[in-house]
Amino acid sequence: MLTTKINTVKKNIALLSASQFISDFILLSTLNCVFDGAAIVIIKRIGEKSNLVKLNKEIHNA
Repeated sequence: MLTTKINTVKKNIALLSASQFISDFILLSTLNCVFDGAAIVIIKRIGEKSNLVKLNKEIHNA
């Protein structure tokens, strides 16, 4: 009887570990997408600013 309860507890712990792993994986994947998106936005803005600076220099040099 005691070994059956211990085995049941072990199975429940294994299930909790698996579900925790899956939820952690989903969370980290989501955060990774968010950070990738933020990095792309920042890179685009830096590119826009550098293009604006180049255009501004060309206007003043013309």
